[in-house]
Amino acid sequence: MSNAEPDLPNNTTAEVWLLGGVFQNSRIMAIICGMLSPGDFYLKKHQLIWEAMQELQKKDNPIDIVTVGAVLQKHGEMDSLFSNNDYLFSLNESVPSSANYEWYIDLIKEASQKRSFIKASRQIIAYAYDPAITANDCFQKSTAMFNEIVTSAANNSHVEHIGDLAEKMLENIAQRKKEGKRGGIGSDFLQMDNLTGGFRKGELTIVGARPGVGKTSFALGLAINAAKSVGPVLFFSLEMSGEQQAARAMSYYSRVSVKRTMDATLDMVEMQNQKEAARVLKNAPLYIDLIKDHNVAQITSIAHSYSAKMPLSMIIVDYLQIIQTNPERKNYENRNVAIGAITRELKILSGKLNCPVIALSQLNRDTDKTSTPGTRKPKLSDLRESGNIEQDADVVILLHRIPVPGPNVDITKTDLIIAKNRSGPTGEIKIHFNPQNIMFSEYEQYNY
Repeated sequence: MSNAEPDLPNNTTAEVWLLGGVFQNSRIMAIICGMLSPGDFYLKKHQLIWEAMQELQKKDNPIDIVTVGAVLQKHGEMDSLFSNNDYLFSLNESVPSSANYEWYIDLIKEASQKRSFIKASRQIIAYAYDPAITANDCFQKSTAMFNEIVTSAANNSHVEHIGDLAEKMLENIAQRKKEGKRGGIGSDFLQMDNLTGGFRKGELTIVGARPGVGKTSFALGLAINAAKSVGPVLFFSLEMSGEQQAARAMSYYSRVSVKRTMDATLDMVEMQNQKEAARVLKNAPLYIDLIKDHNVAQITSIAHSYSAKMPLSMIIVDYLQIIQTNPERKNYENRNVAIGAITRELKILSGKLNCPVIALSQLNRDTDKTSTPGTRKPKLSDLRESGNIEQDADVVILLHRIPVPGPNVDITKTDLIIAKNRSGPTGEIKIHFNPQNIMFSEYEQYNY
């Protein structure tokens, strides 16, 4: 607890009125005890008073001028800053009512967060001038510092009555019914949307499959659909190149073979179709991040940066197992723990930015250890480093495909398995995969 600098943002009036309000009505301390930390107060004496109030509240002791003064006296802080109880009496007499305590808290937190950003900015400047710190290390440290500030702000306790939450939910339902909207962002797969309710804000969805089944193609289809129907989508392509993603996206619209596109063997009609697809994509708010060695701190930082420019409708990360471990956290017991930390950060990110986050995941190789490889359908436990992934995910989708013999050998049935659904039923549906344009579609679109 350092002394306040006179040039830093502060609202000492709100601090005085909040502390005085607690003295007048100590019962509100049970509600607001966890909403502020002592460091959120600008003046050191207010920090000490708040700390004393928190100590008394946690022990379920009465909070008044005498008890707070006694705690300050016990810690040897009364004589250095207060001399006697006169300042505590002045706080008690400073406000006419404790009714506006929520407003005072918001004002105190606002000033505190600004001071935190100033402090972090000063430290980042010092890092930048230090010849022993590389530019990449400077980026990592600054990202970690700003993420800590954002996380700290988000983690402040906020208590609401269940009746108030129910009223807000009713208003939300009524508005969605009026607008004809589902619970979440829909996809091209009506049966899946009927089970899950769409991709909801604040939820983490995991899409798992073996290599080559089409996780990226499936996710790219979701991204294009969301960008077209809802708004900006940010896609972290940690594995594929920009050319590969562009070819797949163009084929999504043109139905032209991805291989012919990549090999530049298109005929005139196909070329014209690809030009039209490129024109459509030019106007689609879909943004692809192509850096391959991101850690989760960088992913969250970039997502926050884009969200500040334009509210994101969806974030997709391809894929979990190649996200780098945060260099600031080198004490993970194993990769399972590291993956758990990554999925937890992605879950938090979905809540902070109020949009669905979809993360792709590999399956354990054990899914192939059968008499006929690829025939056993995957399950939750097949997710690679599955324990923490399963815990953090709101929805888990598993893709499973076996080639279909016959005249339409290029069109293959795919099982889309809803293995976990926190807000609804699980189940299994059939979809189709066309390897020519690497695109999934509804089952009914093909006849056998």
